[in-house]
Amino acid sequence: MEEYIIDVVGSTFQSLPVGVAVRKNDDKLEAALQKAVQNVKENGTYGKISKKWFGKDKSKE
Repeated sequence: MEEYIIDVVGSTFQSLPVGVAVRKNDDKLEAALQKAVQNVKENGTYGKISKKWFGKDKSKE
């Protein structure tokens, strides 16, 4: 059985445990995902989506 080491990067952006797996040493993909999440939070898209589906802006939590 293989053993996997998982690193948590960045801050929590919602209360549900959600993760994205990236191949070890795939720094390019990891950076792209981090940038995408940050952009969605900064441009207000995350807040709009959470308001629509959860009734409040969860980006403020």
